[in-house]
Amino acid sequence: MGGNQAVVPELGNGGLVFFGQIMANVSHDFNNVITIVGELAGLLHDLSSLAEDGRPIPLEKLKSISGNISKYILRGKEIISHMNKFSHSVDEPYKEFDLQELIENMQALTQRIVERRQMSLSLELPEESISVTGDPFEMRRAFWACLDLFLESSSASVSVSLRRSDNGRELELDMEGDIAEATLEDHAVWIVLKDLVSRLGGRLSRNDVENRTVLRLTIPAKGTRYEER
Repeated sequence: MGGNQAVVPELGNGGLVFFGQIMANVSHDFNNVITIVGELAGLLHDLSSLAEDGRPIPLEKLKSISGNISKYILRGKEIISHMNKFSHSVDEPYKEFDLQELIENMQALTQRIVERRQMSLSLELPEESISVTGDPFEMRRAFWACLDLFLESSSASVSVSLRRSDNGRELELDMEGDIAEATLEDHAVWIVLKDLVSRLGGRLSRNDVENRTVLRLTIPAKGTRYEER
């Protein structure tokens, strides 16, 4: 092989399934935007037909349609932006990345899934930027695996918080909601999640407080390189 050949990260079957789930969800969102813009374009066509017949065009309706088209074009651009960030997360298996931006990216990408389950997903993130060094795609998989456990239990609400540990060398990503299972040790998603967190050089824990479950991912902060496993 030539020395300049690009290295393509191995996603593995689990990674491909996750990638497909997210991209399918994004395509549904984008298709909805295209459908709505098409319907609005149809309304503009109806108004132009009125003008051709010499009838007055309702100015407020025209402004409303134009405003809605602009709104959904911006929505489409936002979807594409989040999709691009997600798809490029497989480019480099080890790099520095903004963890807050990653969490916000995953919230946007999973919003439709969460809303379909009649759930809410809220974020409580620090104002300062927090960078980590590791695999941004595997970190997204870990986030999704945590959320999936709450989705399976039909948790009405899930909150995500991020903070630095007391020693400053680690970051604590907490996801809190309702999980019905008393134990997750034999749960397939939990087993995958533990493996993902381990490969990120971190630890996974569960804490139940007053009928609420907190799943905590503790991972090295920027500059604290994890050992390859």
